[in-house]
Amino acid sequence: MQQEIQLAGLSCQNCAHHVEVAFSKLPKVAQVTVNLEDSVAHVDTKEAYSQDQYQEALGPLPYKVVGLAGGK
Repeated sequence: MQQEIQLAGLSCQNCAHHVEVAFSKLPKVAQVTVNLEDSVAHVDTKEAYSQDQYQEALGPLPYKVVGLAGGK
């Protein structure tokens, strides 16, 4: 299953890397890629996660999940 997560607050490649690492720690996530230009994370997962679950996965990072397509 592919989920697309719209993010706010990304400004550099390092920001994208932090998001990739955070989302990769969720169970059943196979791959995460972040398109910095569009501020969208593409998550290949075997389980659908909600917008709140993705926000929680970011923990104290200063990025906000503002939208979700695919899954919950």
